[in-house]
Amino acid sequence: MFLTLCVPFTAIDYAYPKWVLPTWTCNMINYLQHSSAYFSVWTLTLMAADRFLAVCYPVESMTLRNPTNTCVALIVTYTLILLSQIQVGKIHDVYDYTFIAENRSACSIVSIAKGEASVTEARIYFFAFNIFGYVLPLGITCVLYYLMLKKLWYTPRPGGGSSKNTGSIRSRPETIRAKRKVTRLVLCVVVIWAVCWFPLNLCFFFSGVVYPDTLVMRGGKPIVIIQISSQVLAYANSCLNPILYALVSDNFRKGFIRVICVAANRLTFASYNGKQ
Repeated sequence: MFLTLCVPFTAIDYAYPKWVLPTWTCNMINYLQHSSAYFSVWTLTLMAADRFLAVCYPVESMTLRNPTNTCVALIVTYTLILLSQIQVGKIHDVYDYTFIAENRSACSIVSIAKGEASVTEARIYFFAFNIFGYVLPLGITCVLYYLMLKKLWYTPRPGGGSSKNTGSIRSRPETIRAKRKVTRLVLCVVVIWAVCWFPLNLCFFFSGVVYPDTLVMRGGKPIVIIQISSQVLAYANSCLNPILYALVSDNFRKGFIRVICVAANRLTFASYNGKQ
């Protein structure tokens, strides 16, 4: 959803000097782009919470971690996000401006682009994305994964009554391999997500700091390159995740191959019936 809504329309916006799409799409696209960005990060946070419960409270959380509660958690989270981003969609519009004697237009927050919004309003917009789209979910995710990894590495396994037994269980090759796989996957997902989204959040932060000036006014062409690069890097994270899971997780690879095999069998069966 994030790649489908963000990448094509951002590419069109960069490629043309004017907003070539219908005016109403400006509000809709920004509403869905912001919403999908929050969907991505808070889904990762919910996944972290699920893994934390599975590892740290495997028995106690058995009744809590079920498909019904998962759907409820997702519906509540996504509904709150959709409601919170309505105002973001409303304040976006097509902004007409002149650049080196050339008439141009872009989809943006007109009041901020013109410098008419108050400093408080502008900073609420920029800093809210920093806090609720990066710092808070990343902080929660890191704490949950830290507790999970601590539990995996330092909690004695059942049956390890003595220190000798505990040490032998911990040092078993299969146990060590399993710990390393989980640790590697967790660290890769969190670190890559944090790195990919950090430059864009930095741009948002400094945009709020320098307002009513803009980063382009302060830094010129290099800032434009940095802003575009930071946006591309953030989008790249959604491209990297499936590749990352496939490289690191055996279960992901097996599940993906199973889905492909089932789909291929169904297509073959349907083709056979059609010929019959």
